[in-house]
Formats: sequence, structure tokens, C-alpha cells
Amino acid sequence: NMLIHFYDLFDKYLVKIFLGPIAIATYTIPQQLTGKLSIFSKGFSAFLLPTLSRRGGDTNSFNYTLEIFLKIIPILIFFIFPLYEIFLNFWLKNNYNETILTLTKIFSLCSIFSCVSHLLITKFEASKTLNRNLKIEFILMPFFLFALYYLTSNEFTLIQISFLILLKELILLFFRLNLLKK
Repeated sequence: NMLIHFYDLFDKYLVKIFLGPIAIATYTIPQQLTGKLSIFSKGFSAFLLPTLSRRGGDTNSFNYTLEIFLKIIPILIFFIFPLYEIFLNFWLKNNYNETILTLTKIFSLCSIFSCVSHLLITKFEASKTLNRNLKIEFILMPFFLFALYYLTSNEFTLIQISFLILLKELILLFFRLNLLKK
């Protein structure tokens, strides 16, 4: 949980410090909106943890839930992509811009990867193999933080910074899926 909060807050602080308050407002609106998707994966995780922790835990429930978040949720999100512009225009009115739309789409993908990661972490917790996941996160963290610092301090765009967040989530998901396979 500490790493999750660190990853979630550090980018906002750097954006605010180096790019200013307007940039942080533009950046956090899509991030907070799409972050609500994690409520579902955390709910599923809370249900799955006791089930998976029992001796001979029910892996069918886990596999089915993983399939929902790898196949069904992304398809639903991709279907509503065209509605993002309408929704954001209605909600933000004069404050709407293309950067917010693009960030919302990128952070939607981040949320998909993050949700699947929540489920995988739950599986690792239940099987008491979380330490491998933590090693991966600790190894990745300095590279991510350096890249994030570099992008924000050199005034790269919010889109470029969001792609770094997406890349981090994709890398973590890739390693976690490999851990699950092993």
C-alpha cells in the first residue's frame, strides 16, 4: 500500500512543482475520474483474498475474475471511448480541452492495467509470494522516479508524462503475469 500511494502521489507533486497549478488541474481530473475503476478491482480483491487463502483455494473464481478484467472491462471501456468527449464537454464545459480527453483515454488504459495488477497482487498475498512482486516494484521504482523527474523538470507535456505512467503500469503488469505463470 505504501508503494501504491508513493507511485500515485509522486507524479502529482512533480507536475505541480515543475509545471504549475493549471497543469496539475488538467492532469488530475482525468486521473481521478479513471481511477474510480479501481474500486471494482479492489472489491473483487476483497472477495477473492479469503477464498484464495484457504487451503486449496478456489482458483476458478480468480481465473474468471482475471478474465473479466483482461477481456470484458477493456472492451467496455473501448466502446465508451467515443462518449468521453461528450461526457467531458458536458461536465467541464468551458474548461474542457483535447489534452484532458487524451489524458482520460491514456489513464483509462492505466486503470485497466492497474485493476488487473490489484487482482494479481491479491493472488500473491493469498499464496504468500508477495515478496517477489515487491522486489520487482523496488527495482523499477528508481528508474520510474528518475524518468518522471526528468520529464517534469524538463517541461515535457502532460501527455508524455502520462505515457510514462502507462509504461510503468504495463511493465508491472507484464512482470506480475510472468510471476503468476511461474
